Amino acid sequence: MDVNAKSFSMMNRLRYLVIKNVNLSNGLECLPNSIRILKLTGYPSKSLSSHFNPEKLLELNMCSSGIEHFPLEIVPLYNLKTLKLSNSLNLINTPNFKGMPHLELLFLEGCTRLYDVDPGIEVLDKLTMLNLEDFKNLVHFASSVRGLKSLKVLNLSGCSKLKKLPDDVGHLERLEELHVNGTGIRELPSSIGMLGRLSLLKMEDCKLPVCLPSSVGGLKCLRDLNLSGCSKLDELPNELGHLACLEKLDASGTSVREVENYLGLLACLKDLFLCP
Repeated sequence: MDVNAKSFSMMNRLRYLVIKNVNLSNGLECLPNSIRILKLTGYPSKSLSSHFNPEKLLELNMCSSGIEHFPLEIVPLYNLKTLKLSNSLNLINTPNFKGMPHLELLFLEGCTRLYDVDPGIEVLDKLTMLNLEDFKNLVHFASSVRGLKSLKVLNLSGCSKLKKLPDDVGHLERLEELHVNGTGIRELPSSIGMLGRLSLLKMEDCKLPVCLPSSVGGLKCLRDLNLSGCSKLDELPNELGHLACLEKLDASGTSVREVENYLGLLACLKDLFLCP
């Protein structure tokens, strides 16, 4: 199906628009400013229409699109709550997040040409989900994250060039899930023990020498700890014995050869994997 570049120019009350698997070779010249939800999966053009004023936009989904630069001319987006740019392989810059103060969900996984995230991300105090999975060229992730005070899920899995987390990651007091599997991280910051709501920590397949700080004993709500495939991890810290809520511990494929007595204190433990 072919869609004309001006197909929607006169639809002044249009609020919900989904375009998928259609021929948009000429892009879209005009989009009505009334749109609340815009889904352009596989959008082929390098940019959006400069005539679009999305002041009412709540959700923008441009997964697997061809855009190279996030269209700065459509910022600020004061009502935007969800932004999905996953697998946009040509994208080379992230938006100016200072123009999206109410953003709650941000998906950038698989954007392999991106090298960093706009430092303005730390102002997103309503953000609950940040997905940067397979952000393979990411070397540095935010000098400070304490502004992300509502964040519940941080997914950095597959960021193979990422060597460390911000030192103040412990200030993410609402964080429930942290995914750093397949990264280049060798050691978690000591502030990790301040994450009192963290229930899932995934560090599997970290091939470099990995060290767990003693502060992990402060993760009182941790239920699932996955260290599988961390082949150079040879010791589990004694502080794991303080994880009263831990239900699953996967240390398979590591170099751990001894199980300490403190594991017997883990009254909630249901699954333990230690196979080589």
